[in-house]
Amino acid sequence: MSSQSQKNINISEYREILHQAISHIYTAQTLIAKQVNSIANSAYWNLGKLLFEKQLEEGYGSGVVKQLSIDLKNKFPDMGLSPRNLWNMKRYYERYNQADTKLLQAVAVLPWGHNLLLLDKVQSLSAVAFYANEVATKGWSRDLLLNAIKMDSYSRADNHVKTNNFTNTLPGISAEYANEVFKSSYNLGFLGDKDHLDVEIALQDINKPIGVAEYQLLLPKDELQALILNEINSTEGDNEQR
Repeated sequence: MSSQSQKNINISEYREILHQAISHIYTAQTLIAKQVNSIANSAYWNLGKLLFEKQLEEGYGSGVVKQLSIDLKNKFPDMGLSPRNLWNMKRYYERYNQADTKLLQAVAVLPWGHNLLLLDKVQSLSAVAFYANEVATKGWSRDLLLNAIKMDSYSRADNHVKTNNFTNTLPGISAEYANEVFKSSYNLGFLGDKDHLDVEIALQDINKPIGVAEYQLLLPKDELQALILNEINSTEGDNEQR
């Protein structure tokens, strides 16, 4: 028989095949993103360690770090090696150099922007561990992490029932995380990519399944509505000032 029979599948079966294929791709993207973060953060860690061991402090050490920034940017122009970021790397090392291995592993795979948020906004190392694990397991974007911190999700966690079917219905939970990693100006510079892509999560994205589901895990519906209204008013106020 010269012709081969073709298997016919219905729409439901095809959708399942497509869903699984997308899930496999997102899983691979997330793994790569975490590897990129881990390697980049290792470099930032070592730079921070260097400044720490040379006992450079903001003030008397500012001239040295400023010159270091100039020379490094000449060599690596797109890596985000400003004086402020170099000092942030030192803060990153100082905060975690005596932390346990589990916490180090949790923050090592985060995008640098997420780590900066944790450095600036979260004091407790146990809270840092909570937020880092939430980012890693749920693919939180930087904006979602910031709002989770503002809502003190760490304190709410013990009294909150966490039920969802993300792994079955929303393979995109890791996509936003991976996309943010790949679009990060820090990582683009670290990898020598030429394009600089600004990451902006539009407020209307809250209506997407990922946003609604994640935010509803963070706080009740009435508080969510109040948060959105506050964000809208804040955004409109900023635009008027500009």
